[in-house]
Amino acid sequence: MTLPGTVTGVRGLSSRLGEPGWLADWRVRAFEHWQASQLPIRANHLWRYTDPATFDPAAFNPAGDPFAAGSDRLEIGPDVGRNGREDGGVRGGSGNDGQDVRGLILTDLATAAREHPDLVRSTLGSVVGPEYGRFEALASAAFRGGVFLRVPKGAVVPDPIHVTEQFGSNVFQASRLLVVVEEGASVTIVDELEGGLDRDARIFSVAELVVGAQAQVQFVTLQRLGLKVQAHITQVARLGRGAHYTPVLASFGGALVKTNVGAILEGEGSQSEMTGFLSAVGRQRFDHHTLHHHIGRHTRSNLDYKTVLKDRSRSAYTGLIRIEKEAPFSDAYQENRNLLLSEHARVNSIPELEILTEEVQCTHGATVGPIDREHLFYLMSRAIPRDEAIRMVIEGHFESALKRLPEALQERMRILVRERLRET
Repeated sequence: MTLPGTVTGVRGLSSRLGEPGWLADWRVRAFEHWQASQLPIRANHLWRYTDPATFDPAAFNPAGDPFAAGSDRLEIGPDVGRNGREDGGVRGGSGNDGQDVRGLILTDLATAAREHPDLVRSTLGSVVGPEYGRFEALASAAFRGGVFLRVPKGAVVPDPIHVTEQFGSNVFQASRLLVVVEEGASVTIVDELEGGLDRDARIFSVAELVVGAQAQVQFVTLQRLGLKVQAHITQVARLGRGAHYTPVLASFGGALVKTNVGAILEGEGSQSEMTGFLSAVGRQRFDHHTLHHHIGRHTRSNLDYKTVLKDRSRSAYTGLIRIEKEAPFSDAYQENRNLLLSEHARVNSIPELEILTEEVQCTHGATVGPIDREHLFYLMSRAIPRDEAIRMVIEGHFESALKRLPEALQERMRILVRERLRET
């Protein structure tokens, strides 16, 4: 079975969104690439724990034409204004102090493609294009909600920029976020994925970031999709010389979520500090893959990924560090620690190293286990109730990840963790 729709349907979707002809052509190429591609082989190490057919249209048979008009949309968070148009329209702005940042662009992708064609055309798909993978090609052809953010050279954005990807109840939905941070700029971006309540909903989300030389970017993703959603999420950044990238991934929602998060350390001296925390309950299943690809010399990466699983939930984590021959004097470390609150919860943790040069330092570590009884006993012996003691241990487990969040989000994350652990 192939995805319902035709090239005419793809162009019709693009036209309804008000996109220029070149972007319609780009979508068509993505659609054709998707049609020509094959499902990933289950033996592929990135798909050993999740059946790729789950995300193929043949598995969920979306009713009607996915390129027809629908209700799914993106909204921009309250600190820069909201717009509820069905086409995913958004408004631009800076931080929540109301001060403008000259040259900053925050708008829907269709508007950006019309008003800044050279900038968008040169960057769209340059990190995650249709050739990146079968499902990335599908998302490229069919996304309705598209957001574009450009932070100009040398700009310092004082407050976090919020993007809310608010999905509806459609069976098939896709979104795209394109971020361009130019040389020497500094910004924190909070991308929130919410909604998607349909029992059979499949959600595809792609975020690509082009980070210029000496730029500093913190990219926080808060995934709180509906508990019936099955989602495929891809987020990759390409780093210029001396750039410092700090992605934080917080995963809470969804029934089955396959997530690929990556940083391509292309520029000499670039750095990535990747942090993740995951809280799963019930029968939730998470399959996360992280990538630190060292291409430039003297690059550095660090990964701190924490999970807490309850009930019969599952987590599969695969972390790849690849250091190219042309990237000597690189330094890389990854750590994945998993806390099990039930004997029925399951974790698979697979660190992977591909080191093609000798002048490097590269290490990794992973742990899986229940709450330390001695820690629990110590707290309870101080008259702390058991439930409160467990909460304190879990928050301590997550603390290294929480500290990387903007202060305004830290307590919110703690509350979300507590709420999730009360769910069954």
